[in-house]
Amino acid sequence: MIRAIAAFALVLAVVAVVAVAGSDGQGPERASGRFPVALEAERFALRRLAGEKTLTLHVTNRGTRAIPNVVVTLDGLRGGSGEKEMESLRPRLLLVAGPEGTDVDRPFARTFALGRVAPGERATYRWRLRALRRGPYRIRFDVRPDLGGDATAVVDGGRLARGAVSGVIAERPVGPTS
Repeated sequence: MIRAIAAFALVLAVVAVVAVAGSDGQGPERASGRFPVALEAERFALRRLAGEKTLTLHVTNRGTRAIPNVVVTLDGLRGGSGEKEMESLRPRLLLVAGPEGTDVDRPFARTFALGRVAPGERATYRWRLRALRRGPYRIRFDVRPDLGGDATAVVDGGRLARGAVSGVIAERPVGPTS
């Protein structure tokens, strides 16, 4: 019985080594190369404390290959530069809801895998935000074609697919700063 278990364990180990050795680390779900996209973020004015607005991002696949899994990372929901260190750690904006099928309740939720986008297709993603404290905000977004691999999403001119929206949260209405 012990020899049978040992033989079985040896077979499993050999199969695992062969599987890893035969893999290039880029499974079929991993993208590689450059994926041309167009980005459009709808501007919004988040003017009042406790007010909510929707950040809308449109991603258009301008390439000839499907983007396997659009990944968007949001940054800048905390305080801006020029604040005291401890004050800058307090969130300025709260992520209330993300695109359908995503979870914003997980700790440090800021990266969202949003699915496939066919060539020529335009996908729209929405995040609901709530203002927590006054002051300027700048939400940066970074778009990638997959969670892993060496692929990049690029806009016209070959630049990485990135952007930002900004404004000011005040008790009196104030328009976006850019």
